[in-house]
Amino acid sequence: MIMTHLIKCWNMITISSLAESKIELEGRIKGLEEEKSTLVSEISTLREKLENLRLRRTAKSLEQDVSRLRAEKTGLEEEVAQNILQEQQTSLIEPNNNPAQSATAS
Repeated sequence: MIMTHLIKCWNMITISSLAESKIELEGRIKGLEEEKSTLVSEISTLREKLENLRLRRTAKSLEQDVSRLRAEKTGLEEEVAQNILQEQQTSLIEPNNNPAQSATAS
C-alpha cells in the first residue's frame, strides 16, 4: 500500500514536472519562432539595402564612365572640326599661291 501510494505520488510529481516542462518548452519554442521570424525579416531588409548600395555604386561608376566618354567625344568632335576647317582653308589658299601646280593638275 505504501508502495502504491509512493508510485502515485511519483506519478503525480512526474506528471506535474512534465506539464511544467511542456509549458516551458512551448514558451521557449514560441520565443524562438518569433526571433526567427524577426531575423528572417531583418536579413531580407539588409539584403535589399546591400543590393541597393551595390546598384548605386554601379550607377555612379557608369555615370563617371559616360561623363568621361562624353568629354572625350566632344574633344574629338572639336578636333575633327578644326582639322576640316584647316583643310578647307589650306585648299583655298594653295591654288592662289602656286599657279604652276594648278596648271599641272589640269
